[in-house]
Amino acid sequence: MRHYIDITKANYRTFLAQEEDAEGKKWSYSYVYFLEDLKVIFNILSKNEISTIPQLLDFCKSFNIISQSGKIWTKRNLLEVVNALRNFHLIPLDSDKPANKTIFSDNGKDLNEQDKDVFREIYCNYFRFNEFHQLFLPDTLSVSLESLAKESHPIISFSDCGRFTNCFISNTKTNNASVIRIDDKHSEIMRFWDVYIKWGGVLGLLEKYPLKPFGLTLNPMQKNSSIVYFLQKMPTNFSIFAYIENEMKAKFVYIPDVIYNIILQYRYSLFDIKEKLIYECLHDEDYFRAQSASAIFIKEYEKLLIPKIGNTYVTHLLKIR
Repeated sequence: MRHYIDITKANYRTFLAQEEDAEGKKWSYSYVYFLEDLKVIFNILSKNEISTIPQLLDFCKSFNIISQSGKIWTKRNLLEVVNALRNFHLIPLDSDKPANKTIFSDNGKDLNEQDKDVFREIYCNYFRFNEFHQLFLPDTLSVSLESLAKESHPIISFSDCGRFTNCFISNTKTNNASVIRIDDKHSEIMRFWDVYIKWGGVLGLLEKYPLKPFGLTLNPMQKNSSIVYFLQKMPTNFSIFAYIENEMKAKFVYIPDVIYNIILQYRYSLFDIKEKLIYECLHDEDYFRAQSASAIFIKEYEKLLIPKIGNTYVTHLLKIR
């Protein structure tokens, strides 16, 4: 079923970000997408007598150390990583040597929970990340991992100019859309949103999905429209069939509608929702019966949300009691 979110009469307000220093060089925005790169370069600086970017580049070349992206390091790329380490207070502003040399594990590039905990603390506390965190929280709440997990709400992000996301709808449960928009002159903020999403996904804190598979469209249509939300853990006793019975009260329901409603209300992981739905379809056939369709009838974008049992996709549920 196709649903429209009308933003033709939306109330627009400007995204607020802290001003840079007097020089205005925007150094506080660090565009380092791969956490593994930060860990590796940090550990190199911790264990070796390296004091300049050329020395760091020579070291990487000597030991065939490349970026997580697969690209060979350059002076410019390494400088960006080192500056990011300074921004995140992992190394002092006036030094290239970490003050605490053992915060990351010594197991190569792979991130373990110790490493992720370090990055989660940065993600929660660094002020540029916090400016985006505020989009998900009521004005009365301060930012913490607990408040983001327990008290946040989903938002819709989209682009109304260029390729970068620059608009956010925070009141997704109402028809009176209020849009927070990044000013056109602040492309650095728009670019940092991509870093924000990348970090949150890698750290297992948030999920982002396009609106189209949910049957949702913004009116007027916009580019890159997605739903973004911080994850809340699904209780083991949560029942999707019971949720449909109590909340949707329909005899025939479309699975993407069910998933969207659960995400809006509870913010559970899409993977967990689909796994729970498959389990209930296979083990509890007294209340709902799965209605399946062959893969040839399922559009490619629909496969994101529609669970697969055997060789068929479960598109609807039919109430039988």
